[in-house]
Amino acid sequence: MKIFKFFGNIFIPVLSIIYGIGEYEGWWDILSGRQTILDSYDRLLNGNGFPKACIYQGEKEFKKLKNYLEKRTSNPRVKALVDSALEPVLITVDGGGARKWQLQRVGHNL
Repeated sequence: MKIFKFFGNIFIPVLSIIYGIGEYEGWWDILSGRQTILDSYDRLLNGNGFPKACIYQGEKEFKKLKNYLEKRTSNPRVKALVDSALEPVLITVDGGGARKWQLQRVGHNL
């Protein structure tokens, strides 16, 4: 029991410090794929239009963004497409221009 108290007293503060540094540096966003999704949103909102504001199926961020959008959509038409055998080949935003996204940026370097 004394050994558990000893390691508990050391482990929790050290783990908290590591977590804090990781959050400050943005490590958790990179490891979770959240940074890729944030970069994809920035690209979709790019004012340069086609082809810069389009994410194609072969690009690295396509799969993460597709999964993110499929899991969080409330549009019944998109849900029906997800359930069908059809696969998208392009993700883009109609209309362009700056929009307010629910996914907030976190950290000092973003």
